[in-house]
Amino acid sequence: PRPPATPPLLARFLDALAERGQPLASADRFAAAAYREGRYPLAAQLADSAPGPLAAWVRAKLALREGRLDAATKEYAAAADGFPREERWTQNEDGRPFEPQCRVRAEQGILALGRSDYREALSLFYAAGEQYWSDTARLAERVLTLAELQAFVDGLGPVQPLPPPERKISEWDGSEYFEEPLVPVQHRLRDLLARRLLREGQADAALVYFAEDTTRAEATRY
Repeated sequence: PRPPATPPLLARFLDALAERGQPLASADRFAAAAYREGRYPLAAQLADSAPGPLAAWVRAKLALREGRLDAATKEYAAAADGFPREERWTQNEDGRPFEPQCRVRAEQGILALGRSDYREALSLFYAAGEQYWSDTARLAERVLTLAELQAFVDGLGPVQPLPPPERKISEWDGSEYFEEPLVPVQHRLRDLLARRLLREGQADAALVYFAEDTTRAEATRY
């Protein structure tokens, strides 16, 4: 798709960067801005002169545009390793903070799908966390074989128990209520595997994968 129209001031600024022709501080940020505005040669020029995960991310996107998949894979790996897991940027439109490492992992997952490396794609979407659970679930439910999914879940190690509901006080009327904790992706994936095993008639194997005792009891009664 055609990139959005560049605001006049930003266009003049990017033109000035293109004419400058020498290294500058924060080149990785300017490379990202140039890429977002469709100034790909300038983005490449700036990213090639900059260290850090953001520049590697831009180089990965540029390599992907040019069909250089091996180079894109290498640069995506450098970007994912460079961003701290806890790093947060400004909020998304839905109010959640933007997590650069999670987005890079998800883009790596898309690249792995293009190579038909479904096991690696699942691993990357899983690492991307809560925001990409729907992609993780789609691969786990419809793409991987049952044996592949079971091997992946077994490799995640033991599951941690969910914390109890958190006691809260309403800001509106001061009433007390309890907020259920967010179910971790590992719990959801184990439950998904358990349901697949049940559908295949492997009830005994399924029961050990349910993450919560209440769900396991319901499955036992079923």
